[in-house]
Amino acid sequence: MSKAVKTLIMIALVCVFVAIGMLTRIPAYLSVKNGKTVNFNEAEAHSLKKGDMVEGTIDYALGAIAEEYETNFGFRTSSDSTKLYYVLWMDNDNFVIYETASSTEYDILDKITDETYSYLESAANYGQSGSVDDLDPPVTTLQLEGTVRKMSSEVKDIFKEWYDENFDDGAFDTYCEPLMISHTEFDNLLLFIYIGIFALALAVLFGIIAIIVWRKEKNAMYGY
Repeated sequence: MSKAVKTLIMIALVCVFVAIGMLTRIPAYLSVKNGKTVNFNEAEAHSLKKGDMVEGTIDYALGAIAEEYETNFGFRTSSDSTKLYYVLWMDNDNFVIYETASSTEYDILDKITDETYSYLESAANYGQSGSVDDLDPPVTTLQLEGTVRKMSSEVKDIFKEWYDENFDDGAFDTYCEPLMISHTEFDNLLLFIYIGIFALALAVLFGIIAIIVWRKEKNAMYGY
């Protein structure tokens, strides 16, 4: 098999992997298209299931507890985070991890976090005075669009450590969601599917070209 044929086969395989990665978003797209999304603000504790498409409004956040960043030979190459994992305080009083790679969302979530802690401090004052004027609820919000996914063991360990340090009641499994929500832009789902279809078409095309070239080389070799 010549180098040209091997190259064509490799390109076809790459296109196949890209197509698979893109087309796995079809169930998510259908859920959104058919209105089968989960309301983040109305979800009951521990009701989120892997693959659920979630949308709603983030009102309360308690900060980023884990991050991912670029490295080179084990050394961090940038002060920017490629991904952050925030703790969200849900309306059902449970906590859930939100994974996002959006720098725009970092800024908004950091602001919500500051306002959430200010609110908790004001609630303590309200408990003493009984005056609602002492309450300082968050005003910043973020519209959430995401997919429910499994957490890595590393993120889950950090999540548990964060909870135990802040509450120390041994109730992590009760008050923390076992699955996380990963930022997903619903409007881009159809685009990813089109890219997947295009990549699949390219895979077929390069596969056919590889077969044609291979047959021509074989015929030339044996004088067919």
